[in-house]
Amino acid sequence: MRTFLVFLFLMASACANDLPKDPNIDQDTDADADEGAPGDADVDADVGSTGDEDADSDVDGGPVEDVDADTDADVDADGGPEDDLDGDGYPADVDCDDADGDVFPGADEVCDGVDNDCDGDVDDEDDDVVGDKTIFYADRDGDGFGDPEVVVEACTLPDGYVEDASDCDDTNTLIGGPTAWYTDADSDGFGGPVFESACIQPSGTYPTSDDCDDTDPEVNPTAEDLCGDGVDSDCGGEGDWTSCTDVEPDEVVGTITCSDDAGPFTVSGDHI
Repeated sequence: MRTFLVFLFLMASACANDLPKDPNIDQDTDADADEGAPGDADVDADVGSTGDEDADSDVDGGPVEDVDADTDADVDADGGPEDDLDGDGYPADVDCDDADGDVFPGADEVCDGVDNDCDGDVDDEDDDVVGDKTIFYADRDGDGFGDPEVVVEACTLPDGYVEDASDCDDTNTLIGGPTAWYTDADSDGFGGPVFESACIQPSGTYPTSDDCDDTDPEVNPTAEDLCGDGVDSDCGGEGDWTSCTDVEPDEVVGTITCSDDAGPFTVSGDHI
């Protein structure tokens, strides 16, 4: 009799497994609501509640863990592969100007008012700026003349600097650039038309160019201007008879008119 009862129990258990299952009843023994034994509370293979059918920790359906909500492998959320509109090898999500092929991360920063390397710094703001920079000179005394010994290369003119490099003393506003010093070629003590610029007066030069003929030592502002010689010896610029200091006898006699009762007269002069 006992053997018969055990047989009936086993037969009833076998028949119960063949009966249709109720879809609203969890048929496994774990704590979730699916039919699988793992207690992961959803129908996919990861530990999140979103059914994205992969085993990573993001919420898309692809196996790549890209920490966004799309199905590609980049770090944005646009849902598609990246476009490189300017063809410089950098997609729009990292290229700060995808319409300019010369602008991309790692490009040379040059003086053009553009953030060429996409680091947020433009021209002189960027320590890596290269290219056609300009040399500027410090103007510490503010006289408009720069110190040739203190220079900086930059894209734009910095405060306190100028493009000039000719200040003879950048600590004194009364001293600017070089002075023109005129050469005294005939050594008569007067400078001629030829000059050189220097901060300190060179030997054999003068600050003025008063000598109208620096090849003739007899011609200078202090020389005697002889009448009738055709030379402006004193560099006065007047006619030969206007300011001459001597008298030529033939010229003087040629201007005298005599009459019967003129009486005696005397002609004198340096050259008589």
